[in-house]
Amino acid sequence: MFGFRLSLSVTLLALAAMAIVAAPRAGEQEGAGAPKAVKLQTTCPVGGEKISKASYADHEGHRVYFCCDDCKAEFKKNPAAYIKKMQDQGITVAKLQTDCPVMGGAINKSSYVDRNGKRIYLCCDGCKGKVTDARIAELEAQGIVFESLPAKE
Repeated sequence: MFGFRLSLSVTLLALAAMAIVAAPRAGEQEGAGAPKAVKLQTTCPVGGEKISKASYADHEGHRVYFCCDDCKAEFKKNPAAYIKKMQDQGITVAKLQTDCPVMGGAINKSSYVDRNGKRIYLCCDGCKGKVTDARIAELEAQGIVFESLPAKE
């Protein structure tokens, strides 16, 4: 009887391990409910040239980058069409930060930490010591954009 239980336990552990290995990783696509693969924007949706992070426009929670300010002006004439075009091409349009990188709740703009030239908003002051560079990099790889530090007065 003990041998049977041991064998059953080993089999169940092996099945659980296979399920973990076979599970999709963050950013991989599997079925309708799985996260889409992340393809960050590298070219201007108007001019087709390489983007400059200094030239961008925010529209309905998204940030779109351009090669120059002339393209930004053109984008503003019909931003939804350009965003749809990018999404149809499989590009993950950058999203402005709305969630706490620690707890996942809605951000509170009066609670933040400044790291590596970025302002990272949090849900509460209790999260201040828990923000890691690795978590920031992970969110940026998913297309989340953090604000730059305000200019010093």
